[in-house]
Amino acid sequence: MNVGVLRLGFAVFWLTVAGVVYFRDELVPGAWGQAHNLDLGALLALALAGWNLMRWYLGRRRVVAATPGLDRRRRPLEPRGDARVEEYNPEFDFNKPANPER
Repeated sequence: MNVGVLRLGFAVFWLTVAGVVYFRDELVPGAWGQAHNLDLGALLALALAGWNLMRWYLGRRRVVAATPGLDRRRRPLEPRGDARVEEYNPEFDFNKPANPER
């Protein structure tokens, strides 16, 4: 089973639980008595529904833009595609022997 569908299913389940607990007196009048502590359970179920919706939304796959030149990613050690010409600086050339005059 797909995890995204499971998270979305849990969000719908907790939203249903929150609705049933919050509207319990309208659904079945007089069966629950005056239990006001169940309202906190409805808020907890609503928070769990929001949590699962957020996890589902953040877990979706993103669609990559269709610009191949700008969105092409390279591996960390892969050389760059553009041919950059580096300017020669003799002060940073450490392949030459040290100047004996100094």
